Amino acid sequence: MSQVRQNIEDSKRLSSEKNIRTKADLDRRVRELKSNNTKKFVEERKRQKMKHDREQENLTKSHETQKTTLLTEIDKVN
Repeated sequence: MSQVRQNIEDSKRLSSEKNIRTKADLDRRVRELKSNNTKKFVEERKRQKMKHDREQENLTKSHETQKTTLLTEIDKVN
């Protein structure tokens, strides 16, 4: 959602720029903005994946410790 919003804002900003005189300049600016946005979005997705992987790893560790604790408790009862 934020990526779409960013693209729309950039498009509005481009259309309101007065210093773009030719179609070639406009095309160049569009390519630059798309390139920058793509790079930014890819980096954001990488960070989100790394964060998710860390959370998943921590959850797995937590489950393992809970499992061992539960098994020891069950052994004590039996």
